[in-house]
Amino acid sequence: DTCAACYPGRAEVCDSEDNDCDGSTDEGVLSTFYRDMDGDGFGVTSSSTQACSQPAGYAGMGGDCNDACATCNPSATEVCDTLDNDCDAGVDEGVQTRFYRDADGDGHGLASSSVLACSAPSGHVTSMDDCDDTCGVCYPGNTEVCDGENNDCDADVDEGVLDTFYRDGDGDGHGRDDMTTLACSPPSGYAGMGMDCDDAASTTYPGASELCNAIDDDCDGSRDETFTCVEGESTGCTTSCGTRGTGTCTTSCEEPDAAACTPPTETCNYIDDDCDGYLDEYLFSAGPASTYSSGSRLERPRAFECQGDVCAFFHSAGQVLGWRMERDGTVLRSAVPHAGNDTFDVGYRSGDSRIAYAYAEGSQIRVRLLDVGTLNSVRSATIPVSTPYLRVVVDSTSAWVYARVGSWINRYRINKSTGAWDGVTDNVTLTDLPFDVDASRHFGDPHYVSYVTPFSHNAVFIGRVTASGALTTETVASMASGVEARDASIATAPDGQIVVAWAEHGSNYFVNRLRRAHKTSWSAAPSVSTLRTGSTTSDGAGSPNLMMDVGWARGSAGVEVFHVVASVRTWNSATPDQGSVYSYTLHGSPVATDEILLSGTVRRHDGVAAAPFPETSFVVFYEGSVSGGSWRPVGC
Repeated sequence: DTCAACYPGRAEVCDSEDNDCDGSTDEGVLSTFYRDMDGDGFGVTSSSTQACSQPAGYAGMGGDCNDACATCNPSATEVCDTLDNDCDAGVDEGVQTRFYRDADGDGHGLASSSVLACSAPSGHVTSMDDCDDTCGVCYPGNTEVCDGENNDCDADVDEGVLDTFYRDGDGDGHGRDDMTTLACSPPSGYAGMGMDCDDAASTTYPGASELCNAIDDDCDGSRDETFTCVEGESTGCTTSCGTRGTGTCTTSCEEPDAAACTPPTETCNYIDDDCDGYLDEYLFSAGPASTYSSGSRLERPRAFECQGDVCAFFHSAGQVLGWRMERDGTVLRSAVPHAGNDTFDVGYRSGDSRIAYAYAEGSQIRVRLLDVGTLNSVRSATIPVSTPYLRVVVDSTSAWVYARVGSWINRYRINKSTGAWDGVTDNVTLTDLPFDVDASRHFGDPHYVSYVTPFSHNAVFIGRVTASGALTTETVASMASGVEARDASIATAPDGQIVVAWAEHGSNYFVNRLRRAHKTSWSAAPSVSTLRTGSTTSDGAGSPNLMMDVGWARGSAGVEVFHVVASVRTWNSATPDQGSVYSYTLHGSPVATDEILLSGTVRRHDGVAAAPFPETSFVVFYEGSVSGGSWRPVGC
């Protein structure tokens, strides 16, 4: 009676009371609970209890197949964990992955060798497309490289990546283009580069240094092309005299030396092209003649180079006329008059601004200094002596007048600036010198003179006069019996060469020959040769039949050229007072001679002059016929 919910007829409820008072407690209303050790809400069916409420460690549902696995119960989803998660007596059914054997570790396995597992076993992968499970670089998608393997698993090996190699028999790294093979690396006896033009020579291949050996070392189709000279081929070369000739390239691909270099043909260029010591030999010719006509004949010409032009003077009708012209004969100043007569002479030193002019008049020698540009007189002096013959020479310090006074040849010094005679006369060392004296009118320091033996004319001499007036003489030629020398003329060059030219007359004054002597220096022995032979007569009075002048010029490389002009008089009844003018150009040593007939109708025999130029050309002046005078350029 202590339980209000306990009385007969009451419905039994599960509360540990006998609610219907039938002597039993909770009959028919107890619940069954199953032992749940893993707490997953399912207990083991074989281990249960009945109670009104769920006891601790029990669950209201049974059927747990693994009460030690909280994820294993009839309501669980099967996962791949090697357990029967859904208690259906199967483990991991339907949730395992297939893995394929990958022995080479390239991430790709063989389809023929696989296992099912929850995770990849060692040496297994999920890919089954490997074509060679022993090659770690062979699998689909890999880049094909040249290694003898099918890297991209496309059934082809090294496709598109093989290199071409060339048969290299000489081991120089280049092979023959006509013998090749495909490979990943050079097979023995092959090279990676071709284009070898000689596979038997290890020094012959593209890029090799070209050698002088008549072989195409660098295989570019040309042999020895890096050399200006190829062995055996013709080439230009430098001759022994410095000109450019032809020769054959040496085995060392060099120009031949001078001894093997053939000189070129001589051309007109003021150079000794053919190395024979002569300058422009046999090439000289005369240009057109120019003539000055006047009422009187132009006589005794004197001419010289003056500041690149030509200055010339003639005696005409009791006065002296001066010209300045270009070297081709074009007149710049014409017939500038000066007091004078046929004893006059002029002297000039190249580069000076003054010309020394002198003539004899009565008991005096009159001296003038002329302006080289205008030819007008700018200074004057008088020397109180009488002379029938004089010569003028100009050196670096003074103008000098050489004059015959009695039996002596005196020398008078004129100041080049003031034109005044200094009052000094050199007449001791020059005593006994003959009438025929010719001091070089182009060069001084010292002076050189030429002359023949007085009266007998049986020898030709040259003399060297020092600044103090001391004279040294030398015989350059002696005449045979019955032969006389006439009109010795001289020219000197700065390098010491000297040329003297003269005429030799036989008996009865027949002209036998024109001769010249050459000395390479004052101390050298003279070399004598003949310019021309002939037989023309004198004027019947015993006077010389010939007048000469010698000029000097320098060519290229210091080759000296001398020029001789000669007026030869021919006696016959039709033309009793006419003659011919010849020009001789002495080249080089000088030996080779150009002879040119300039005029065959000159009036007299005593009027010729040559004005030389540095380029070895000359302007020759000579007397005219009845009136006037002429000049012609000579050169090449």
